[in-house]
Amino acid sequence: MPTVKISLQQMLDARERRKQRQDELLSRFSLPLVCFTMNIAGDEKNNARIRVAFNYGVEQLLKSNPIYHVLFDKATGMEGYFVFDMDAKRVKSFTTGIEEQQPIGRLFDMDVLSADGTKLEREQQRSCLVCGGQAAACARNREHGLEVVKGCTDALIDEFICSYLSQLAVDALKEEVALTPKAGLVDGNNNGSHTDMDIALFNLSADTLRPHFYQAIKLGLSGELSFDKLHGIGIAAETDMLCATNGVNTHKGANYSFLLLLSAISDSLKSGNNPFETASQLAKRHFAPKSTHGAMVRQKYGDSGVVKEAIDGFVHARQAMRWLSNEDASSVLLRIMSTLVDTNVLYRGGEEMLVWLQNRSKEILAFPQEQRKNAILELDKQCIEKNISPGGCADILALALFLSKLCILETFI
Repeated sequence: MPTVKISLQQMLDARERRKQRQDELLSRFSLPLVCFTMNIAGDEKNNARIRVAFNYGVEQLLKSNPIYHVLFDKATGMEGYFVFDMDAKRVKSFTTGIEEQQPIGRLFDMDVLSADGTKLEREQQRSCLVCGGQAAACARNREHGLEVVKGCTDALIDEFICSYLSQLAVDALKEEVALTPKAGLVDGNNNGSHTDMDIALFNLSADTLRPHFYQAIKLGLSGELSFDKLHGIGIAAETDMLCATNGVNTHKGANYSFLLLLSAISDSLKSGNNPFETASQLAKRHFAPKSTHGAMVRQKYGDSGVVKEAIDGFVHARQAMRWLSNEDASSVLLRIMSTLVDTNVLYRGGEEMLVWLQNRSKEILAFPQEQRKNAILELDKQCIEKNISPGGCADILALALFLSKLCILETFI
C-alpha cells in the first residue's frame, strides 16, 4: 500500500478547508457542531489502520443521534462533521467522555463549536501519549522526539485494532446464536437438534476464543503472517474451547474460519493485500485431519465445508453480507441454507436431507415476510425430528454479521 506523505502546506490548506466547512454548517444549522479528526504525528495522516480507529469514533458520535453528519476521506486525514440539536456544553461533555473512555480516544480530536462558532475548551488538559504528563507542556518543550511519538501512536492503534476486531468477532458469534427462531440450531427457543449445547455454552465458547482471535489479528499486523504460526494459534484456541465446554464442539469450524479471516484482514490493513485472497492462500496450506465429520463428508461427497469456503475466498459469507444490507438475519440465514452445501447436514442426513432442507428454505423465502416466522418454527420441529442441524450455515451467517460491521473492507468486497 503506497504511503502518502503530507507537507506542511497541505496541512495548512486542509485546516483552512475545515474552517470553511465549519462556517458553512454553522450558518446552515445554527446549532452546535463537532469537528472530528485524528491526532496523528508525522507526515502520514491517513491509512487503513487509522481509518479503523476513526470509524470507531464515528460510531460513538452517532450514538448521540446527530441531526446531520458528513465524512471526508482525505490524504491529509479523515474528517467528520456532526450537528447536534442540544446544548453545546452537553455535547462537549459526551465528546470528552468518548475521548477518555478508551486509550484510543487519546488520538481523537473532537472539537466542539457552539452555534455562534465559539470553541469549547476541555476542563482538564489531555495527557501526553508518551509519558502521561501534560500533553501541551510536552509539545511546547519538545520533550519527546517525533519517532518516539509515532511509535507510541502506532502501538496504540494496533492494540486497539486487536481488541476491537476480536470483540466484533465474538459479538458476531453471540448475535448468531441469539437469533430466534432458527431451524435445527440452538436459539432462544430451544437447543435445536443438539442435546449437549445451549446458548450459555455457545457464549462461553465465544468468550474463550476471544484472546486467540486477538493473537491472530496481532499476527496479521506484525507482517509475519504464516500458516504455521496461525495453525499454532488455532490449536491453542481449540484446546481452550474444548476445555471450557467439557469437550463439546461448539465452534470448531467457526474458530478455523474466523482465525483465517481475522489474520488476513489485519494483514491487509498494513500490506494492502486482498484479505480474501490471503485467506485463500493460507487455507490451501491446510492439512485436513481425516477423523473429523467434515473429512468424512469430503471423502464421500467431495470438496465442501469450512476449508473449501476459505479456499474460495469466503464467497458465501461475502454474499450473505450483501444480503444483510437489505434483509433481516433470519431471511439471510434461509438464503444461506437454500444454497450452501452444509457438511453438518450431509453428515447427519446425507444428500437427501440436504436437498430437502435447501428446497424447504427456498419455499419459506417465497412466503410473505409476516408468514416466515411460523414457517421457520415448523421447520425447526422437522429438523429436530430428523436430527438435522445446519451448523455450517450458522457459521456463514456469523461471518457475514462480522463482515457487515467492517466498512474498511468495501474496497475488497
